Amino acid sequence: MKKLIILFISISSFSCNREAFLDRQDEKLLGNWEVRRVSQTSNNRIISKNVTDEFQDFSVEFLDGNIMKWKTDNNLFSGSYQLFYYNDIYTGENGSEQSLRLEANLTDNNANEKSIVLESVSVTQQRLRFNHREEGVSNEFVMKR
Repeated sequence: MKKLIILFISISSFSCNREAFLDRQDEKLLGNWEVRRVSQTSNNRIISKNVTDEFQDFSVEFLDGNIMKWKTDNNLFSGSYQLFYYNDIYTGENGSEQSLRLEANLTDNNANEKSIVLESVSVTQQRLRFNHREEGVSNEFVMKR
């Protein structure tokens, strides 16, 4: 019986730590983020190119209540987002890797819907980094406040 109680406490403690970690990451996201650098790879190519100039009008804003605003050129999408902690599973020498993923369901003023998935999210007080794939192209964004 004691072993079951210890196991339950261990699992509960790990779960609470993960939730606390996600809460801290959500707090760091709050605010407006602008492009610092964008690198692009196409069709799983290893070589990347700098495409920062193509994203000069791009910004992301995170507000209380898990609200996200995604601004591209002349379009502004807004809606809710959720941050997930997950394991990427690899079969090679690397084993498994833990990372953050953000999923958002957004709409613009014309009721056009956009689903966004940001992978490998990393956030500090001054820098936000994530990967975003769209139409066979993968962009790695580095954002600043």
